[in-house]
Amino acid sequence: MTHLETLAAFRSDCITAMSALADGLASDETRSAFNDAEQSDWDQLDKWIVDADAEIVRHQRIFDLGQNQPDTTRGDRLPGINTRASDDPFDLRDLPFNASGAELRGRARTAIERMAHADDDAKQAAAKVLDTVDTVDGKIARHYLATGSDAYRSGFFKLIGGQEYSLTEDEKRAVAESRAASLTGNAGGFAVPFTLDPTIIFTNAGTNNAFRQISRVEQITTDQWNGVSTAGVTAAWAAEAAEAGDNAPVLAQPSIDVEKAHAFVPFSIEIGMDWANMQSDIAGLFMDSKDRLEGAAFAVGAGSASNQPTGIVTELAGGSFETATATDDVFALADVYTVFQALGARYRSSASWVMNLNQINRIRQFATANNYHGFTVDLTAAGIPQLLGRPVYESSDMETAVADGDDIIVVGDFSNYVIVDRIGMNVELVPHLFATGANRPSGQRGFYAWWRVGGGSVNDAGFHLLTIQ
Repeated sequence: MTHLETLAAFRSDCITAMSALADGLASDETRSAFNDAEQSDWDQLDKWIVDADAEIVRHQRIFDLGQNQPDTTRGDRLPGINTRASDDPFDLRDLPFNASGAELRGRARTAIERMAHADDDAKQAAAKVLDTVDTVDGKIARHYLATGSDAYRSGFFKLIGGQEYSLTEDEKRAVAESRAASLTGNAGGFAVPFTLDPTIIFTNAGTNNAFRQISRVEQITTDQWNGVSTAGVTAAWAAEAAEAGDNAPVLAQPSIDVEKAHAFVPFSIEIGMDWANMQSDIAGLFMDSKDRLEGAAFAVGAGSASNQPTGIVTELAGGSFETATATDDVFALADVYTVFQALGARYRSSASWVMNLNQINRIRQFATANNYHGFTVDLTAAGIPQLLGRPVYESSDMETAVADGDDIIVVGDFSNYVIVDRIGMNVELVPHLFATGANRPSGQRGFYAWWRVGGGSVNDAGFHLLTIQ
C-alpha cells in the first residue's frame, strides 16, 4: 500500500469514528453535547483528518509538478479525497454540497486560523461554536466558509451600501456561494460576515448587557433550544448489604423559543454619498442597539406570547422564589441579608447580584459610623464590586424606585438563565423610502437588520427576587 493510500484509509477510519460518536450522541435523548472524553476524542480525530488532508494535498502537488502540467480536472487523483488546487479554504468551487461534517469543520478550522482581520478572541469564539454546536452535519462550518472570506466581506459592505455595480468577479462569486451555502438561505438580505456576527461571536467583556456576562449562552441553528434539567440525585446512608433506594432524578425538559428582533436605520442619499465609513459605522450601531434591546428583555421581557424573551424578573415575580421587604415601602440593609439567605445553599457560592444603579447607590448609603457591616466601598470607587462576597452587576432596565410591589433585586446562579442565539444575522439595504403624503420617493434609503434570540430560566430555584412590600 502506498503512502497516499495509507493516508486515505486512515482518514476514512477517522471519519467513521467521528460518525460513530455523533450517532451515539444523537441516540441519547438525555444529552445535547459530548462529555469531556468524547469531546477530546472528537477533537483529536478532527485534527488527524485536517493533518491527513494537508499531507494528501502536498503529495498531490508534488505529483502535479512532476507531470510538468498541473491539471486540477485530471482524473488521476485519489477517489473520495478533495484535493483542492486552490490553497484558499474559502474557495468553495470544488467543495461538494454533500461534503461530510468532518470535512467542512476541518476546512473551517483552517479558515479561522488564516483570518487576518479577526483577533484571537473572535477566532476562539468561532472555534468554540464548531466544537460545541456544529458536531454533526457541518452546517455552521459551511456558513463560516460562505461568509468569512475577504471577498464576501468587501462584497457585503458594497451590497448594503447600494454599490452592487462595483462588485468584482470574486465578490460576485462569494455572494452567490453565500446565498447557496449559508444558514440564512436566499430569502432576502445578506448574511453578516461571521466574524462580525454577534449571534456567533460575542465579546462578554465588551458588552453593557450584564446578562450576557453571567448567564449561560447557547447557540442553535433551529427555532427552539431544548435542554435537560434536574434537581439532582438524592443520596442516603445505608447499612451493610442494604438494598439501595430508587434515587433516580426527576428530569425536566425545558425549552426556549427564539424570537425575531429587528432594527431599521433610515438615511438620506446625500449622507450615503458623503459618509465614507457609513456601512461599517451603521453595523456598529446595530450591534449596540441589539445589546440594549436584549438587556431589557433578559431583565423584564414579557415572554414568547409578546414576541420577547422571558426576563428573569418576569420568571420569578409572583412565584415561590420571591421575598418581600420587612417594612412597607422601605428597602433596608436587613433585606439584603434576608434575600441572600432565602437563596438555596447550593446556589450561593456561584451567585451574582443584578440590580439598577439606584438600588446600588441605596445600598452604599446603608453604612453609618456605628454600622460597619453596611460598608461596601468608599465613594471614590466606581461601584460595588461585591455584596456579601458575591459580584454585583448593574442592569439599567431593572426597577429604579422603591414602592409597593416593585421588584428591585435578583440574586442567584445565572448559569440557570439560558440565552439562546439563533445563529445568523442579516442586513439588507432598502433602496428607496416613500413619503407618507403622495407616496413618492423621499430621497432616503434604509438599513434593515434582523436576528433571532430567546431567553428564560431553566431552574427558578437557582434565584431569589427581592420585592418591596
